[in-house]
Amino acid sequence: MNCFHISGDEIFFSTPETRSYTIVSNSGISVDDRFIIFKVKACQHTYVGLMSGPTENDPLHEIVLGGDHNTASFLRAGKSMGLPDLERIEGPILNCNQYVDFWITWNDYTITVGLGLQVTGSAFLTWTSPNPLLAIENIGIATAFGAMGEWTFYTREPTTIEPTNDISTSQLATGETATPESQTTDLQISFDSTSLQKANSTGNLQTSITTIQYNSEEATTKADRNQTSTDFGYTTTSVHLEPDCFEIKTLFSTSYKDENSPLRMLITNDNTITSKGVVALICRNSHRDYNWHLWRKLQNGTYVKDKYLVNPANQPKSAAIIFAKESIPEGNYLLRMVVYLTDSGQFLEDEIYIEFKLPPIITSIQGGSVRYISKYNDLVIDAGSVTYDKVQKYKSVPFNYEWFCRKGLNQSQVDAVLGKFGLPGAPDIITLGTSCNESSWGAKWTIPSENLSIDTWYLLHVNTKKVANIMDEELLGSADTIRSATALQALKVRTGDAPMINILCRKNCLPKLSLNSLLILNADCPECSLSDTIYEWSILVYNHTTEVFDSLNSVPSINQSRLVVTSLTADEIGIRPDAFREMDRIRFHLLIRTTGIYHSEADYIVSVNAPPYGGSCSITPNTGITVKTMFTIACKNWFDEGDRYIQNKSR
Repeated sequence: MNCFHISGDEIFFSTPETRSYTIVSNSGISVDDRFIIFKVKACQHTYVGLMSGPTENDPLHEIVLGGDHNTASFLRAGKSMGLPDLERIEGPILNCNQYVDFWITWNDYTITVGLGLQVTGSAFLTWTSPNPLLAIENIGIATAFGAMGEWTFYTREPTTIEPTNDISTSQLATGETATPESQTTDLQISFDSTSLQKANSTGNLQTSITTIQYNSEEATTKADRNQTSTDFGYTTTSVHLEPDCFEIKTLFSTSYKDENSPLRMLITNDNTITSKGVVALICRNSHRDYNWHLWRKLQNGTYVKDKYLVNPANQPKSAAIIFAKESIPEGNYLLRMVVYLTDSGQFLEDEIYIEFKLPPIITSIQGGSVRYISKYNDLVIDAGSVTYDKVQKYKSVPFNYEWFCRKGLNQSQVDAVLGKFGLPGAPDIITLGTSCNESSWGAKWTIPSENLSIDTWYLLHVNTKKVANIMDEELLGSADTIRSATALQALKVRTGDAPMINILCRKNCLPKLSLNSLLILNADCPECSLSDTIYEWSILVYNHTTEVFDSLNSVPSINQSRLVVTSLTADEIGIRPDAFREMDRIRFHLLIRTTGIYHSEADYIVSVNAPPYGGSCSITPNTGITVKTMFTIACKNWFDEGDRYIQNKSR
């Protein structure tokens, strides 16, 4: 709602957040002196247009005070946000709770903006054009992007219109005589655009009101002359309606308007963000210009404009913008998109908050989830060869490894730890068995054979971290990003001279099995002979009730004929994960027999991925009209089931 009130030499306006201009020249603000003074109270994004015509669609010079979320003020040659800044100054200038005084002057070539109510050297924004400026005929004001403004303009002389002596009899009631009275009538006007009858529900309403100060001493009534040319001090309101080309006033989802709840994306993906504007049928053929703007959040909480998109050559020129893999640093951003209909001169702006995140690191322990080793061999424990980071720019940053070693566990404790690892209610390994920590730690370490106990279970847990220090002048310093991941391995020490074997994952190797990709596991036995080695694979499923791993035969819901795509007696097997049940914990057991040598065993344990669970979604309203109705979908209380590839948290 655009409102104004006239009293003496001050004119008060309030502007909504619609970015639509209120023409103040129609309310007694003169442009003849090429000088205006005013004060405004707003949080951000206030606009003053020096217009060459009667509407905001005519060419204009636009002054933005407190733009970019009250971090800068600038001047440009038009309304479109895609236009370059002709002059710009950084820093906040508006106040949400207090009025700030400004003055603006212009001549044939120069526009100057200053603080205060007098031109006393307080100018902070000046631009001189190499060519003559537009002929300024009107002044417009506006606010946008969540900001509403309260304005006060100062006039040096009230607008006065001298009436003629002719008064229309149509203005007199029956039997009434018009008589002059020796007083001057001052009019006070309050205008509310919502009080007008709606001529067009999607129209832009532009209103001009003329205030007339009338001295009735100079008037005489000529009722016998039925003349209609006299203006007897009435207020005249003119209304101009234009079709609104945008049926819905948003380009993005309303879900990411709060910087504390941004749209989250991994920088290692190719990320595409698409805007959607709903244009009325009458404007569907208008040519469209698209402009994208990006601000990066600094450590002090303010935002700075990204320089890449400032260059017009880097603009996508489409309704979608693509951020390629690692093309943008991790952090929080504000993304704004402006679509401009060049034929009608109308445009729509919208913005969302985004957080570009680093993916987690991936860690494991060489050899799989379970190994069986000989008492006569040193126990070599290695996480370095199976730990990696998908972020190329941080490949050279070293990992830090923190180990826990426990021994003396029984079989049921081992099964419970392996079956529930990464899930709610998993046992705390620190409370199981006794410590077997060594003094030296790193990616790879060794327990000498003489320190190993026969027929004993060992449990190894690694917490791998990577600390990356970000140095960035624009971020006003440095910041640390810490990512971590954990892995678990159980080992059984036995007598006999069995060859060392490992289970290697070749495909679909994240902690959660993707349902859309084949799982391929390979038996690795460097000491085995190819001619006389027998491979025996078996598959077990964890039973959360009994806390043991059951054979597939006890789980009839799993289609075994579809599950295995290769033989279970080969050195390599292929598995279709979608044949399992979602959230199953699967144990692949490998037994290798070699003539004349003690048999060897190993296990590979993994979980089956599943969709989020436990939440609900609602849609408001329940009914509507295609294209016209804005529907809001809200989802809450959703949970991931455990150690998913991206972090486990409530959605």
